[in-house]
Amino acid sequence: MAAMAAMRGLGAGLLAGVFAWHSRRSALQTSYFLAVLPFTVHDMALSPNGHTVAVVGFSESERTNVLWLYGWRPRGEKAGETEGASSPFWSPDGKALGFFAAGKLKKWK
Repeated sequence: MAAMAAMRGLGAGLLAGVFAWHSRRSALQTSYFLAVLPFTVHDMALSPNGHTVAVVGFSESERTNVLWLYGWRPRGEKAGETEGASSPFWSPDGKALGFFAAGKLKKWK
């Protein structure tokens, strides 16, 4: 009997721990990205932390696709030396941005 009571107590404690752990987890926040873009978007990639979007758009001055970065600033920033870019993707840590251009895999930063 004592063993059965101990098992019930252990089970109840374990169940209470699971509920407490589950209730402490923070709820996911929904974020929205809104920007007026001066070009048609061809490809895009969201950084792992969700703070930056890499966008491939046509640059009139260079007459080719280039990468633009949009974050918390109201205006985008053109990423240098990304002419002909397509299919951008972020590294898992978000510190580097990969893309394809001229038939090669390239890295920005």
